[in-house]
Amino acid sequence: MNARVEQILILPVDTLPGHGPDTRMMREYAERAAFFEPGAEEGSWLARGRGVTFEEMVELAAKAVDPAEPVDLAVTVAATADCGDMGYPGSLLGHLLPGRPTVLGLADQGVAGPFTAVRVAADRIARGDAGRAVVLVLEQCRVPSEVRPARDRAVLVVLGGRGTHAVEAVEVRRGAFDGPPRHRLVTSARGEIPGDEGATGVWAALAERWPDLAGTSVTVRAREEGLGYGCRLDLAASLPGEPR
Repeated sequence: MNARVEQILILPVDTLPGHGPDTRMMREYAERAAFFEPGAEEGSWLARGRGVTFEEMVELAAKAVDPAEPVDLAVTVAATADCGDMGYPGSLLGHLLPGRPTVLGLADQGVAGPFTAVRVAADRIARGDAGRAVVLVLEQCRVPSEVRPARDRAVLVVLGGRGTHAVEAVEVRRGAFDGPPRHRLVTSARGEIPGDEGATGVWAALAERWPDLAGTSVTVRAREEGLGYGCRLDLAASLPGEPR
């Protein structure tokens, strides 16, 4: 059975109060950041964004998942450092979701991370090892580096046996993809190289267009410049009961 996308949405992280730059938690976060970037304990970067932690994003995600159906696999993708108390978002997500799912955490893959997560989840479903999987992509902009996402954002993707689009192919490879996409192309607002749209950019674009994509097969593409990866996801439109 091919995995299908049952749900994809941008979580309303802007509704959370966040944490000011002068709170104890943020000061400790800045001290940790200074180990990797000397001088980071001071600077205007501490006022970027809302200071929403991954733990708070996870709690939003768990509330958005239908509790009536168990989840067998939960994958978190951390595209940036967490400005919170160095928690374990995957463990918390697994605890909050129905069904006591297996938990997997991915990090340090940049734009490629969410594609890898969807590939793992889809493969588990296709082999019959899981019936339903959740992929949660987490990103926050309160980071000291110059290359950073423009906003705090989290995107939730739920895969299972129902939905209007089946996962046809997922590929992460060295180099860009040549030639036209297989289906209607979806990229981030900045194009295949997302820039400050970050690792969540193309998934946010897909979530925004999702209500209008019924009956339309799509190809989702992005490029991770730092690591040299090209990423592609093909989603084939089909009826929920139609085999793929």
